[in-house]
Formats: sequence, C-alpha cells, structure tokens
Amino acid sequence: MQIAELKDQENLQEDLSKLLDWSDKWLLQFHPEKCQLMHIGHQFPTKYEMIHGKVHKLQCIQEEKDHGVYTANTLKPELQCQGCI
Repeated sequence: MQIAELKDQENLQEDLSKLLDWSDKWLLQFHPEKCQLMHIGHQFPTKYEMIHGKVHKLQCIQEEKDHGVYTANTLKPELQCQGCI
C-alpha cells in the first residue's frame, strides 16, 4: 500500500486492526512485540500500533535480516553483498 496522504495511513491502521481481529478469531495469535515497521519508498513520519489487550506501538526499523536475507528500507543490496565477502 502506498502512503501518500493521511487517509492512507488511517486505512493501513484499520487493516492492521482487522488482521488482529482475524487472528483472534482463528486462534493464530500475533505477537505485537515482535512486529516492526519499515518505511520503503517514503519517509513520511507515520506511526502504527497494534491493539491486542494493550496498545503496542510498532518500532520503525531501517533494516532487517530474516532467514539469512537482509532487507533495507532503500531496497539496495549493500547489506546482503557485505555478508557474502
């Protein structure tokens, strides 16, 4: 989803809430403390939260490593390439 204005941010927050409702219904619990936010393609100061019993603000990160693959908010392969040397 592209975040170009405030309404887009509100829509994404609503989608996060729907996702948590769905996960509760099907007993597939998310762990909000393990969820993070990465801005790709924009630097708007958007903030999101997951409400699961209590409010958990998502931490904004610049890079992440998952299953040995690095992803950076710039989408440049520099981090992955450094690991190959």
